[in-house]
Amino acid sequence: MMSEAALRAGGWVQTDDDGFVRLVGPFWQRQAGEALELAVATDERHRNRSGIVQGGLICTLADRALGAASRLLTNNRAQVTINLDVTFLGRIAIGDILIARPHIIRQSPSLNFGDVEIWVEDRLCAKAQGIFKLLDQR
Repeated sequence: MMSEAALRAGGWVQTDDDGFVRLVGPFWQRQAGEALELAVATDERHRNRSGIVQGGLICTLADRALGAASRLLTNNRAQVTINLDVTFLGRIAIGDILIARPHIIRQSPSLNFGDVEIWVEDRLCAKAQGIFKLLDQR
């Protein structure tokens, strides 16, 4: 199991957020070649009634990762999620570090479409697809 110290050593940088993500994070981010990755180290705050990681954390990480990838391609243009479909593929234990690997697969003038895989080490645990509406520049 990777620790936060191992994340730092692996080139991960903790992201700042004063909104919702601050309640469930911190989230970590790094560039892996041209690809963006986000991570979160799970702890007791993320536990559901079954004693494993709550699905809402996985959804939040998927949404944030896709949004970050979309913003990267649009020069940090403001946008909102208009659709997010998540498929859970395996249980995630408290203490696991989730790593999200997002990809924007199609762009239009007003929408970005992407998919993301969420991994724990070498195990695929969730997949998601999202659509992001690019907001008018003001």
